[in-house]
Amino acid sequence: MARLSGLYLLASLCFSSIAVCAVQVSGRIQWNDVCPNYTNIRGAKAILDNGRSSGYVRRDGQFTIPDVSPGTYILSILSHDFLFDQVRVDVSDAEPSASVYAYIPGTPLSPAPLLSTGSPVVLSAKARHNYFVERDAFDPVAMFKNPMMMIMLASAVLIFAAPYLKASLDDDSLKELSERQNKVIAAQNSISSMDIGGLTNMLTGSSEQSQKASKPAPTPSKGKAKSHSRGNLSYAL
Repeated sequence: MARLSGLYLLASLCFSSIAVCAVQVSGRIQWNDVCPNYTNIRGAKAILDNGRSSGYVRRDGQFTIPDVSPGTYILSILSHDFLFDQVRVDVSDAEPSASVYAYIPGTPLSPAPLLSTGSPVVLSAKARHNYFVERDAFDPVAMFKNPMMMIMLASAVLIFAAPYLKASLDDDSLKELSERQNKVIAAQNSISSMDIGGLTNMLTGSSEQSQKASKPAPTPSKGKAKSHSRGNLSYAL
């Protein structure tokens, strides 16, 4: 019997120490033009670290999260229709209430900020969630700004302007243009049929023709060569 009493006393001490260490985090929602009353925020609740601890928001905007163990938490308001800022909450054994700091998502939790916003937590709605986005109306200007549409328009202009351009050229220019078009078509056919040899020969032939065209003609010598012989040696002057 004495042993059971000792165990009961030890368990009571443990629970009392846990209750002393745990802190109650409280706060309220400040109504504004975005969220004017509780009707718009019905069913919302305050949560710590994505639901580790939570407490529902009451009609007067107050909320309470009980039995929060010492540590660092991110407090946010979980609401279907509204967006709220997040705050950092530090709970310590040495302090009877939690310390509240402004928090920007992505900010490291260590080291702790120097300035506290005070306790209890006061939050207000920043924006309303918009789940339905109106479809944009047809905009012909935006359509023609599309790069693909601009390429198609340029191609159409070239197709319709090609006959007029050909009519303004002479016979030699038309012949040269036709030869170039045939070479381009042959190159495309070689690439599509994976005929690398034919493409190489075509490119090599065109380069040889250009080299022959650019090679200067040999110039004749001005004087006649004279040959002199002395014994078995002969040389030309």
